[in-house]
Amino acid sequence: MLLGLAARVVTGLVAGVLALPRIADALEKLAELRGAVERLEQLATFLANEMPEALHQLEAVQHELEAVRAQLEAVRRQLAWPGGAGEPDRERRSRAVPG
Repeated sequence: MLLGLAARVVTGLVAGVLALPRIADALEKLAELRGAVERLEQLATFLANEMPEALHQLEAVQHELEAVRAQLEAVRRQLAWPGGAGEPDRERRSRAVPG
């Protein structure tokens, strides 16, 4: 009985010693994952701080594009036939295109 207990203890110790390299690898991978999590947290913080400003800038660009679109539409209307057919004035077109 004592011999069986000793055999089980020795078997457990040997299994534990043999598992040490796998445990060390797992701890190393865990350290890498912690580093990745820390970098993700830093990125999330950066994005949380910068996104409002980026959104504000995008909205400003959108307003500028809308103003340019309105100006282009006004120019298009000025170049259209007086009857409103949407065709460019032939005289203007002949002056614009040499030849």
